[in-house]
Parts: sequence; C-alpha cells; structure tokens
Amino acid sequence: MKPRIFLAIIFTIAFILGSCEDFLEERNKTGKTEDIVYSTESAIDGLVAGCYAYNRFWYGREGGIGLSEAGSDLWYSAADCKMECMNDYTNLTADPGSDYSDNNACLDEYWELLYTAVNLCNTAEKYVEASDVLSDAKKTRLLSEVRFLRAFYYWHMVETWGGVQLNTEPVATPSTTPVRNSVDEIYDQMFTDVQFAIDNLDPAAEPSSRVTHWAARAFKARLALYYASAYYGHTEYYTTAAEEAKQVIDYSGKSLYDNYEDVWQMSNSSASTNDEFIWAIDYYEEYGTAQSYNFLPVRLKTDANGNSIVWAPQVQRQPRSASLGSGNALHLYYTPNWNVLYDDVGGPSLQDVLRRVAGPVNFYTMESDSIQVTVDVEQFYVTYAMGYRRYGPTPYCLRLFDETMDERYSGTFRTAWLKHPDVVPKYIVSAPEKCLYPDMADTAVYISKDDLTPEKRAWASTRYKAIDLNDIFFADESMIYGLGRPGAAAQSGSSINGEAFYPMMRKFEDTDGRAGVPTTNFQDYWTYKDFPVFRISEMYLIAAEALISSNQAEAVSLINTLREKRAFEGKEADMRVSSVDLDFILEERARELAGENQRWFDLKRTKKLEEQIVYNAKSKDAFDPTKHYLRPIPSSQMNAITNVTDGPAEGGFWQNPEY
Repeated sequence: MKPRIFLAIIFTIAFILGSCEDFLEERNKTGKTEDIVYSTESAIDGLVAGCYAYNRFWYGREGGIGLSEAGSDLWYSAADCKMECMNDYTNLTADPGSDYSDNNACLDEYWELLYTAVNLCNTAEKYVEASDVLSDAKKTRLLSEVRFLRAFYYWHMVETWGGVQLNTEPVATPSTTPVRNSVDEIYDQMFTDVQFAIDNLDPAAEPSSRVTHWAARAFKARLALYYASAYYGHTEYYTTAAEEAKQVIDYSGKSLYDNYEDVWQMSNSSASTNDEFIWAIDYYEEYGTAQSYNFLPVRLKTDANGNSIVWAPQVQRQPRSASLGSGNALHLYYTPNWNVLYDDVGGPSLQDVLRRVAGPVNFYTMESDSIQVTVDVEQFYVTYAMGYRRYGPTPYCLRLFDETMDERYSGTFRTAWLKHPDVVPKYIVSAPEKCLYPDMADTAVYISKDDLTPEKRAWASTRYKAIDLNDIFFADESMIYGLGRPGAAAQSGSSINGEAFYPMMRKFEDTDGRAGVPTTNFQDYWTYKDFPVFRISEMYLIAAEALISSNQAEAVSLINTLREKRAFEGKEADMRVSSVDLDFILEERARELAGENQRWFDLKRTKKLEEQIVYNAKSKDAFDPTKHYLRPIPSSQMNAITNVTDGPAEGGFWQNPEY
C-alpha cells in the first residue's frame, strides 16, 4: 500500500497566485483569512501535501517528455506528436501554441505552474515556521520537505531557462519589475535547501513518496554533477557528486535488481516496494473525483471572465470521469499504432487478431474461423495502450543496446505484439490455403533490430508480420512517413512505417491496465505506476562520471557493477569494460535512463547537444548551439513586465538569446 498524501484543504492552493491576463498579476490573498486557515495541524498538513502535487504536471506527462527527452539523440517525434517544436526546434518560440498544436511547447504552462509551486512551498515554509500547534520534530520534517521541493522545482526552471527570479518568501503583492538572479545564486540556494533536508531528515525513515534523507542526498549528488559539468564548469563539485552518490549506494538500503524487468513491474511501482526507487512521484489506483488521489491543482491563470484557463492536455491529461486528477500517462506516448497494420509492409494486415478492444468482442476462433463469434479478451490488449504515436526511438537509440547480452533492450522496448490465445486468423482451420497466416502461434507482429534476410522473411510470412528497421527508417535514418505526412509519396499510402510503427518504450507499460468499458477507444488515460525520479542505478552513473579523471579504477568498478547486474545470466564478463570516459558514460546513461526525463538535460549539462544531435535526423539541421541550450521565456511573462532589457543588465529582465 502506498502512503497517501492527503490534501486536507484543497482550496488553499488558490490562495497563492491568480491572474486575469498574465501570470504576474497576482491576487493578494494573504492576511487574516490565510492565518486562520493555516492555524490547525491538518490544514498545514494539507498545505505541505499540496506542494508535492505540482510534480504530477511534469512526471507522467507528455509535456515533461517534450521538455526533457525531445530534441535529443534518442527520440523522434512520431506521427501524432503534440510538441514537435521541442524535437525539431524549427517552431520553438516564446509564444504559446494552441493546446494540441505541434507547435505548443507548453512553456507558458510550465512557467506558471513551477512558480506557483515555488510560491506554495514558500507559503508552507512561512506557516510551518510560525506554527504553535506542530511539534518541533514535525515542524523540522515539514520544513525539510518543502525546502527540498522548492529546490526541486527551481532545478527544473534553471535547467530550462537559465537564471530566473529567485523567490524564497511568499509573493503577496504584484510586481512588474522582476529580476533574473544568476545561475550561481540559484544553485547556491538549491544546495542550501537540500542540505537542510539532509541534515534534518531521519536516515532510518522508510522510503515513501514523501521526501526522505536519501532522496535529498540523491538530489544533492545530481545537483553537484550538473554544477560540475561542462555547461557550468564548477569541476570542484565532482568530489561532492561522487561522495553523495556513494553514500546513497552504501547506506540507503536500495540495491540493483538481478533482473532488469523487475524494476518496471507494476507490483514494484512505488518507492516503498521497489528496491531501486529512491524517490518517486506517486500515483494511485483511485481515479474518481476524490481530490486526495492523484490531485492536480487547477490553473490559476484566468480568462477575461475570471474563469480558470484549462491546462493544455500535454500538461494535464484529464480522465473522463474526474476533474482534478489523473494518473501516470507515460504508457501512452511512446506507443506505436500497433493495431492498425496495413498490407504493404512485413506481411498482410493483422486486424483480424490485433484490435484495440477489451472485454467481450467478436473474433475468429479455432472453433469458428470463418464466422466471428464473441471472445472475452478481457484486458489482454490494454497493456499495448492506445497507440498515440508521440515519440519513437532513433536508430542511434536502438543501436546503443546489445540485445544478446544486455537485459535492458528487452526491458526497455517492446518489439513483439502477441494475439489473445483464443483468437485466430480467418480460415486458419477450415481453409488454410486462404488463411493469411496459417502457421500463426502466439506472435502477431515482430520488429527485428537486425536486417531480415529474404529467407527469414519467407519463414515468417506464414507465421507473423515481420518488420526490420529498414521498414521504419530511411537510409539517412529519418523515420519513414505515413500517409499525409511529408514524404508520403514514397509510401503509397502506408501508415505502418516509421512515424506510426516502431519499437515501443515499455518502462511505463500498464501491465495491470483496465479499460472502463469494452471499446475500441480505451479509457486507459492513466495508470497507478509511480514515476521514479531517483533510482539507485543513477547513483552508480553519477559517481562513475564524477570519478572519471580522479579515480579511473573506481569509476570502472562502479560501471561494471551496474553492467554486470544488467547482463543476461552468463554474459556478465562480456558486459564488463576496462575503461570509461564521458562519451561512454552518456551512452550508459541512455541505456539505463532512456525515457526517464533526463536525456536533454544530460546533453545540455555536458555541452554535447550539438555533437549528439546529428543522430536525430529531425533536429540536426535546425539546432543552433547559440540559441537552443535554453528555452524561450514565455511571451506572457515578457509582455507583463516593464523592465525588459535587450540582454543581461542589472535590475533588468531579458529574453534568452536569439528568441
């Protein structure tokens, strides 16, 4: 059972900020009423719990992928990507796009929600410190949590936009003259806040969705690694990164699984049950209107009529039955169109056996292979999800894995889709000469990473649809486009290839998925799978990277410990390496952490974006290293202030270069 963080007084979040036209026009809702509201222990508990809720806008959301994984070497924007500007860079502007336009980077939303989260943390800090109803021990614990969370939100801001305004007290009055603090000032504050949490949280506390001592140490290790990396250049922090990461490895009680697949089991999906999760963003099975589950605050920005503007769907995928919360949705966005497989590539259509349905549905069976009869497929196909086709792997991403010895390839990517055992292709028994797949067993479609020879294709032709990477990518490694996309003339109307069908990133696969009713349009907008922010494997990678120059032997030992655990049985020796450098560490981070909201930040902090972007055919020609290491500050912010300057200036506020 996950420890639930209840929101005793949900409406208190709206006390912080709001606007009719833009984010900076705050409403002053502090004072006597707020003092009364936060005078009880339960109200303060609710206030602190609310500080956690904003993480659910980034982790488990399409928008979080766009800002942290897209535009890197690992992922292409696929056929229905709703944040394509983040991947191809050509339309990345300060102006907000329409909700599901491929030009909407959601920067306006994230600027608002991250600053609102920070302000809520500052408000919580104020009332926890002033409280006379909390015990000293609880007061210290809650202060540690909100200061950690404030630093965590600022980490997202500084890595996205660079230096921004640093607020450590609640904003109570509107201002049109903000200032941009330096990156160093923000990092100093983050280190201070995280150290406070380290010093005051109990190392013996059980891991949970709340901030713990070991989550704080893991965060400090990551902060130190970033600050030491080439983008910032404070190399003296490599020592701190290595020391903190090794403390977590040695004393947190977390350890590497022998089987990589165990990391992603639904039964292990929380920090309290997963051996590798140090801290995770929690989601629950309860999806109804109960606001204490999967809570997401409403947007505080309002329209001209005073109504709250709805968050873009990339930021909050609303379940159809609830208005204020939803679960983890990442199982939807790395998913190909597995159920619409046309005839022209890899073999005939599979629509007889692969359909996006749940419960009792008509199919052909061994008993009736010419007339469809009702088969209860239950939730069998729900695991494969909707096929939203937002992001697919680049060939570079796939080539990083040696699937013959590394468990992480099969643990990271789905390459085979099975049919329900009671379902068969038409005519398989009564007229096998007319059956499209007379020898089909359980596999319906398979993607081979290696080139399929004519002999292999011929063997597969009676058994399942067989596809290799040549069916997905052009010779220049760009994705082969489907109907209606640029390059469609080369496809003759196919919608199976490239942008529509590719290996599925399956770390967040919902193996316990539930559809609301039998339908071709699954209600699987969410799962209760938690999102791991810090895993023990990252600590091995941090420590090894930090030690590359100072202690190569220890760096190699740390990497080999991780790689041996990720090896198939009997392949441990093959997985060992004799030396490591930064390029190898980045490859290893990709193998280990792909899809976990870190890749763009990794390439930024190491100043490797322009080097690695060549592996992304959609991005490489548009990427500009003088511009794209930072995101544009939203125009709603820039238009609301009166001290705009052309560039860095004391007392000024400026747009990032080239935007």
